[in-house]
Amino acid sequence: MEHDVTDDTDDRIARALDLAGMAGDSSADDLRRARVQRLADELAAAAADGRPLDLAALAEAERALAEVVRDDDGDRNDATHRLRERLRTAGDWLEQQPDRMRCILRQRGATIRDHGVPVMPRGIAGILAASGGTGKTMAALELAILIAAGGTEAHGLYWLGCFHVAAGRVLYVNGEDSPGSMHRRIYNAAERLWPRGEARTDDAHRYLDAAARNLHVAPLAGTMGMALVEHDDTGAPRPSAMAHALSERLDLDPDGEGWALVVLDPLARFAGGDAETDNAAATVVVQAAELLTEAPGNPAVLLTHHTRKGGSGEADAIRGASALHDGVRWAMTLHRQDRVEGCPIELVTLRHVKSNETPTAPPHTLTRQEGGGLRLATDDETDSYSAAQAAAERERIAERTANQTAGRKAGKARAERDLPPRPDLD
Repeated sequence: MEHDVTDDTDDRIARALDLAGMAGDSSADDLRRARVQRLADELAAAAADGRPLDLAALAEAERALAEVVRDDDGDRNDATHRLRERLRTAGDWLEQQPDRMRCILRQRGATIRDHGVPVMPRGIAGILAASGGTGKTMAALELAILIAAGGTEAHGLYWLGCFHVAAGRVLYVNGEDSPGSMHRRIYNAAERLWPRGEARTDDAHRYLDAAARNLHVAPLAGTMGMALVEHDDTGAPRPSAMAHALSERLDLDPDGEGWALVVLDPLARFAGGDAETDNAAATVVVQAAELLTEAPGNPAVLLTHHTRKGGSGEADAIRGASALHDGVRWAMTLHRQDRVEGCPIELVTLRHVKSNETPTAPPHTLTRQEGGGLRLATDDETDSYSAAQAAAERERIAERTANQTAGRKAGKARAERDLPPRPDLD
């Protein structure tokens, strides 16, 4: 049934036209955009001519336009959109050799140009986990600076003395440090990498200039609403406004070179409390991190995190719901070895405990320096630590043996005191 155009109809036509304009600019596929444009043209003609309209048909058209816009607004969360975008036949993937894997980290080779075995690819989310005070923030920050400064091929430095690093732009988001604290950390890290004074060469200044341009930092201590996960009206977890804000910031790519690495430090400030115990929430945290890997350059996303108290440094020592370490594609742990009384050397074991796309690197023994920095331990340092550990163990054994001997003597003395007096046989 047809009805005359009313004021209400005019309002609905205006709304539908607005939606049509939004949908026409959307990322919907060509067929859907063509349908949207056809509906928009029909509505525009009706509005211009004042022709009678079927209001039921108008409502249906408005719903169809709104659906297209909703699909576009929810692109980053909508699995159906991603399925439409990426579904394809295997085609030439079966025979054409894939592109060389782009990596942030590679095992250290015999020379600077010998890249070695891939360790951490771009385009994945990974975890660097350690107990508090081990040095994971300093390790992550030095990795960020080395990448931003041009990579190992430019400056010849290896991350922790163990890994060849790529070059690129880095975003480092710290949820615990104030701007002043972050400034001190960055300054001290640069000092360890390229000491000041006469030893700092013109080349070192050039690397620092590159890092100044390519390292972007966001110290967010005291900021509310940093969690990457929020809950919809039904209580189901989903990527939050913060996750989308980070993604939009990364999409701003002024020079077209893209991003190499994104660091979120520490994960506890971004994951939300549920990720510690709820596998569904932990899975969404990983998905939110993977959302950031879609940014220009397909950066790797590194989440610094804590290990459980008493953990051994294996994958199951990573704190939180199991879906957290199951969901990421890459994980390393830093495990502090026991301190030895009288020994100034503090050793930390680096373990590559998970890698879905590359071989796992062998463990490395690091030494912790003043200020929290880590570097590959020398043979002399590990030998000295082992000697001090052995001497301390000998002292413990000697002390335990002496205590046992003293205990036996004391027991024998008590037993002799408690014996009844011998009878007088005379």
